[in-house]
Amino acid sequence: MNPSVFTYMRKFCNYAGWTAALVLLSACVGGDMSDLEAKVAEVKNRKNLVPPPLPEFPPERIYLYPHEEGKARDPFGSLIEEKKTDPLPGTLPEKLRPECKPPDLYRNPEPLEQFPLDALAMVGTLNLDGQIWGLIKSPPPEQLIHRVQVNNYIGQNKGKVIYIGDQQIDLMEKVDDGTGCFQEKENSLKMPEKQQ
Repeated sequence: MNPSVFTYMRKFCNYAGWTAALVLLSACVGGDMSDLEAKVAEVKNRKNLVPPPLPEFPPERIYLYPHEEGKARDPFGSLIEEKKTDPLPGTLPEKLRPECKPPDLYRNPEPLEQFPLDALAMVGTLNLDGQIWGLIKSPPPEQLIHRVQVNNYIGQNKGKVIYIGDQQIDLMEKVDDGTGCFQEKENSLKMPEKQQ
C-alpha cells in the first residue's frame, strides 16, 4: 500500500471520530434539563442539619493487677507451661519411682504413632541440604512414604528416633511395664533384605 494513502486514511479516521463525538455531545446539551435544575435548587434550599451530640461514655476504670507469687496467675505467661504442671488424672501413678520415665503426655501425636512398629517399613534415606531423613512406608490401605528425622516419634510405644543410618533407624521406646511405670527400651526399624 502507498504510504501517502495510508496517511490520508489515518487522518480521515481521526476527523471522522472527532466529528461523531461532537455530534453526540451536542445532542446531550439540547435536551430538557428542568428536572436536573429542580433537584439542584432543592438541595441548595435545604437547611444545614446539625448532627446530634455524641453520647457521653463513663470514664475507664483503672485496675491494678495484683501479681504476687501464689496470688494470681501471670496474665502474660504461657498456658501450656501452666498446664504441664498438672498431669491428667489417671494417666500417671500416684508415686513415681525414680526409674520410672513417663512419656510426654502433652505432646501432639505424630502421624506414624498410630501404627504398630512391625507394620511400618523402612524404604530408604534422603539427604536434603545436609540433613538426613529416614523414609518410612505406612501399612495398607494408606501406603504413603513419610519422612522422619531424629527426635520424631514412630510406633505405638512412643518410639523416639535417636539415629538414622543407611540400613536402619534406631528408636528409644517407652514401654509400660504394667505397674504404671514406663521403661526405656531400644528398638530399630531395618531396611528389608534384598531378595535374590
